[in-house]
Amino acid sequence: MRQHGLLQKRRARKPELHQALKLYELLPQRPNDLWQMDVTYVHIPGFGWWCAVTVDLVPFF
Repeated sequence: MRQHGLLQKRRARKPELHQALKLYELLPQRPNDLWQMDVTYVHIPGFGWWCAVTVDLVPFF
């Protein structure tokens, strides 16, 4: 199929659209969903400052 050009190719998206779609995935999916986020800056000698980000979903029942 590839030799005959029958496969569809993924179209490239603009970065803004890609980020908006990713943000949409972070919306709560049901009542009482809670998102917790932590941003920590870590200094690594010889490499400078790095950012560690964690995001957790904490469902309440």
